[in-house]
Amino acid sequence: MKKFILVFVCSFFIGCYNYMPISQVNNQIEIGMTKDQFLAIAKKRANKDAMTETYYVYRIDEYGFDASGTVDSMFYYFRSSDDTLFEVNAGTTASDINVNINN
Repeated sequence: MKKFILVFVCSFFIGCYNYMPISQVNNQIEIGMTKDQFLAIAKKRANKDAMTETYYVYRIDEYGFDASGTVDSMFYYFRSSDDTLFEVNAGTTASDINVNINN
């Protein structure tokens, strides 16, 4: 029984890494680092989000502990030519978008 509890507690803390705030990940990331360095820090949280001829984007999501789903996301932009991080931002929000509806 003690082994079961120990395994459960260890797996809980290992699983909680995915729920670490994005700010803790961002504190370790610097502009100019390579994709491999970034992926070593972000681990399985980084998801390839978009790709163009000149750059590609990874996204890291932060989740809430309730059933609300994704709370926040950060986007990391890498140049395709040398796999170097050149921009980090939070993307656009609904308040950033101006929508015109024509009937």
